[in-house]
Amino acid sequence: MDSNKYEEDFSPIIDAETLEALRKDIEDNEAFENDFEDIDFEELKKEIEATDPLDLEPLVGLDTDEEGRAYFPSIRGVTIKPNKYYRDENKTPRIDFTFKSEDRGRTEAILYMTPTEKYLSEIIDELPYGLIDKQVTGIGATHLEMYSKRNSIIVLPTRVLAKSKASKEPRFLYVGTKEDGKVTSDREIEDYFNNHQNEDKKLLVVADSLRRVIKVIQSTGEDVYRDYFLMVDEIDTLQSDNHFRPQLSIVIDYYFKFKLQRKALVSATVSEFSHSDLQKIPLTIIKRDPPIPRDIELIHTNNINLTLAKRIEQIAKTSSEKILIAYNSIDNILATIHLLSEKLQPECGVLCSEASHDKINSSQRATLNKEDKLSHRITFMTCAFFTGIDIEEEYHLITVSDANKGYSILPFNRLVQIHGRCRVKNGLLSDIIIYNTAKQNNKPFNYNSYREILMNKAEKVITLLKAADKIKENDSDLTDLFDRIKKVIMERACENFLGTDIELTRENIDNELEVSYFNIDSLCEKMKAYCELYSDKKNLYKELEDKGHRIIKFTPAKEIEPKEKKEDAEAKEGRIDSQIQECIHEINNLLNNNALNDENLDYLIRRAKRESAEFYRRFKAHYMYYDAHYLTEALKDVAHENKKSYRGLNNALSFMALDEHHPFKMQTHNAFKTGQKYSSEEIHGLLSVIIKDQFFKTLDITQNRCVGHFNNFVDSKREWKWIGNERVTVYLVEGYNPRELQEPLKKIPKESPATNYFEI
Repeated sequence: MDSNKYEEDFSPIIDAETLEALRKDIEDNEAFENDFEDIDFEELKKEIEATDPLDLEPLVGLDTDEEGRAYFPSIRGVTIKPNKYYRDENKTPRIDFTFKSEDRGRTEAILYMTPTEKYLSEIIDELPYGLIDKQVTGIGATHLEMYSKRNSIIVLPTRVLAKSKASKEPRFLYVGTKEDGKVTSDREIEDYFNNHQNEDKKLLVVADSLRRVIKVIQSTGEDVYRDYFLMVDEIDTLQSDNHFRPQLSIVIDYYFKFKLQRKALVSATVSEFSHSDLQKIPLTIIKRDPPIPRDIELIHTNNINLTLAKRIEQIAKTSSEKILIAYNSIDNILATIHLLSEKLQPECGVLCSEASHDKINSSQRATLNKEDKLSHRITFMTCAFFTGIDIEEEYHLITVSDANKGYSILPFNRLVQIHGRCRVKNGLLSDIIIYNTAKQNNKPFNYNSYREILMNKAEKVITLLKAADKIKENDSDLTDLFDRIKKVIMERACENFLGTDIELTRENIDNELEVSYFNIDSLCEKMKAYCELYSDKKNLYKELEDKGHRIIKFTPAKEIEPKEKKEDAEAKEGRIDSQIQECIHEINNLLNNNALNDENLDYLIRRAKRESAEFYRRFKAHYMYYDAHYLTEALKDVAHENKKSYRGLNNALSFMALDEHHPFKMQTHNAFKTGQKYSSEEIHGLLSVIIKDQFFKTLDITQNRCVGHFNNFVDSKREWKWIGNERVTVYLVEGYNPRELQEPLKKIPKESPATNYFEI
């Protein structure tokens, strides 16, 4: 092999040695400066002196063996094991490199694995830096970093996965919420660092804990961004899940702070990035023989739950082996379980995040044991377990994709990830995909420009808000106006996908407003799946075939919609009561310890289950203005009701707490005078003007709904009067405390925008 060929292919990338030589030339060689009179060498010197070698890519190493064959002894600073330089008997190099010179773009490297090699650790001792597209699951990328000879922070997508991996050996520290609900303390982290037996520090964390880990490491005097290697596992999961777990974006904020050679993003199914800096990350592709094609039974249906229940019953009758169902909807999982026979229902379990445990009883909480085997014969799992976990046993797999629910639609990479959970060779006894197609009133459009549309929408909002911040400087009147409209503008920076509002902007760790790149990535991935896979029942079939899989059976099923059983009302009420009592207990603990503040309430919200977290959020919105005991009782009264009930209480509490000179309260009092009567039509007209002035919204609702808002602000008595031959309902204003609320402890300042408190 001609080594000169490789040398011609590469534009050299500056490394530390070259940087030092250039610095010396500039300082010592006057002739060097004379040859380049147009260059500002003072500025160049400053730039070079400020450049950290760890932020540069090293020169591509090329060597030759004793027979003159070329090979690469390293990849992105990681040494290849001496007997692994080649991938076959013909001495074909283990590594290929390409360099995209346009716009100083991404460099790419390909690391080949042979058919006999199962794990990366057979070739290298630590991960390369940059973006690692490992393409297939189960090659031990996380394991490699856990056992590498350097300090590492490994970010994993779920607590379950992080805790499971950290439990392998005492030298690994899990940082996050533990089984008993307690969180790894700063003291525990410090004790871990002080244990000299831990030569290489290995911290396994979830996104929520990364900020604290970095803070503790910095308190020891270490430069965490140089001295630790940050591995972000399953980066595509962070992208796809960010819209309902916004803290995931924090990981990338910190990722950018680490030195180039001290960080890696890893996934078997790399998705496209919207963030321009992430698009340029050096890419390493792991190439190995592709997995054996799947033999898939494909079922199209217009009633997923009924079709799924029937298929589970059929398998259970003919096989005693386990069944795993991937279905990202707790409510629909429970509905499906209720459709099963009474014999099978007790055999069902659910693998889901802790936030959803409140919806299932303790006997239904499935687990993976120490041998990585499923605890129940029939196990449903949500997206928290679609990646990362290893299941070491045989089972029947059923994957479910609901194209009419944004959170349940499965892009193709999710189908791959779910299939990859089985770590036993030929371990899938059957492979079934059940799906539906988009409803006719949700016709997809050409998504090719979708990313650009979303980016433009987000950037316009950011530009507007930044301009407003600049304009309002030193002008109190404009400050008041812009503070009032900021929330309204932010609400417009959302994209609704199949009934779910997804924010397009976010605040980063430096409290700066920026595009929510991960949310846009997720939207684009889902829209692509919606258009390409689920707009027609034949599309998924074609895609699977194009990827080399075999469709052994295709059933375009149609089912009659059944009346599905719902959770017993009495049982649901008892469950909610129990959760609320626990919330009140936690709040009273904070109150008794003089620790009732935003920070501690945010902590309770983060670690709470879904309905409990909502109670804490509602409490947090009002606790500064009302007695805590009074407030918890008021919130308890509406906990069993729908969101509309809380919206009414929220608006009443907020209005009562407004300063008497607040513009919203004054305008309402002036419009609706005590002792006067107003018809529904008059209320709609007057309140529309107030809402437009205070909330910058057009009140596009019926007169009856408008009266509902009116009754949250005004204490009125319903009466009738005759106008000609028509009897008209009117409302007599008697005061401004319609719910007889307790007097607030303090008032919302008159300068504070109403948009921050009300749901209109």
